[in-house]
Amino acid sequence: MAYCCRMARRKEVRQRKTFRVVAKNEAEQAAAEAAIRAVREAKSRLKAAQDPESSLKAYREVFSDFDSMARDAIEAAEDDEEPDSVEKDDTLWRAVLQSEQTYRCTRGEIRVRRKLYRAQRNGPTRCFFEEKRGVLPGNFLPDLGRVVVEAVAEMPAERASKLLEAALGHPLSTATMKRTTTAVGMALQDEEPAFFEQVLRFRPAPASAKALVISVDGLSLYLRTETWKQAAVATLSFLDGKGRRIETIRLAEMPEEGKGTLWRRLQREVAAIVEQRPDLKLEVIIDGARDLRLKLQELFPNAIHLTDFFHVTEHLAAALWALYPRASDAAPRETLWDWLRQLLRRRDDGAESVCRILEQRALQADTGGRKWAKSEFATHLAYLKSQSPFMSYAKARRAHLSIGSGVVEAACKTLVTQRLKVSGAQWTRPGAGAVLHLRALSQSDRLNDAFIHHAARVAA
Repeated sequence: MAYCCRMARRKEVRQRKTFRVVAKNEAEQAAAEAAIRAVREAKSRLKAAQDPESSLKAYREVFSDFDSMARDAIEAAEDDEEPDSVEKDDTLWRAVLQSEQTYRCTRGEIRVRRKLYRAQRNGPTRCFFEEKRGVLPGNFLPDLGRVVVEAVAEMPAERASKLLEAALGHPLSTATMKRTTTAVGMALQDEEPAFFEQVLRFRPAPASAKALVISVDGLSLYLRTETWKQAAVATLSFLDGKGRRIETIRLAEMPEEGKGTLWRRLQREVAAIVEQRPDLKLEVIIDGARDLRLKLQELFPNAIHLTDFFHVTEHLAAALWALYPRASDAAPRETLWDWLRQLLRRRDDGAESVCRILEQRALQADTGGRKWAKSEFATHLAYLKSQSPFMSYAKARRAHLSIGSGVVEAACKTLVTQRLKVSGAQWTRPGAGAVLHLRALSQSDRLNDAFIHHAARVAA
């Protein structure tokens, strides 16, 4: 019974798909005949393919045939004559040139006759066809252009080109892909303030969020003409009522004296979130760098400021190693380290207690008169004392807040290291800045909105 029902439904679907097409002109008749020939050739190719390799080749040939027909159809459909003048924003634009141009899409290249317009003699030129279709630099239509930009932002252009060629069936110029990615990334960078005010400012915070954690870090980046400079990365993480991370916004800026651009963006992002959700707890976690601490205290004076717990425990381990450097001290040193870590996590006076215990141990420890050990211990103890006002880990845990800055350290790796510090890479500032901005948008789930905003601005 079930089999009969399925067969009846299939017959009904076939009948619905069967209809007579009447060609209106010779071009449509030729297209219809070409489609019939393509179907017959497809049947012959697929019937002859009896193994995976030949099947792959057959599918590619069939798709290529139909892609060719689709390109012909698009070229014919786009062949409408554009007007000699266009009025836009109270400005009259007159056609000054009509010519054919080749555009790239996922199905290959298409050739379109379009007009260029000017509002005044020797003034700027506009192509309303390209604005209407959202053509990206490099003459990429959006379907392929966005893929190219995202691919080059994620991997070296040479690798991206090979993968796309394998997937699409036609080659792409590596140099063009690089230029397109740089041009689009720089355009999105320039539009970032407007994009934020018109789109991002109104994006709602997660409904289940109870806290917002702000972290900032830096990572050295090699630029071709500037050698090593420090890029800046910031994260805004939403936590739920149990301290679990729900969503993270990633921001990144190229090396800049004073990190002014990053600070402005960070302050603007936090202000917009707090305006929506004044109930959110604010927390700032960094690795303890003094310049970052002072600036973040200035920007967010009402937040809870902490030093990353794992940086603190690293200094604690180094201090204990300076006190007990012998191999025979390894087990008791590990036990002591674990006990002091628990004091930091569980007691409100954990920071003061740990510093006091270290000082007492220093008086008792036998370092064998090693000056380096005393100097090393003093350095790490000084760090712990300087950070003790920002080591309220027990209080933060009771409030279900974070005590680590691992999120921003991971962002440094995923935004910068994995793409901009690959072996053999040499970056110009514009190229690196474009890729860094694109990666931050992508990893914050903002890239598609940025593309849409960019296309709307170009066509405005």
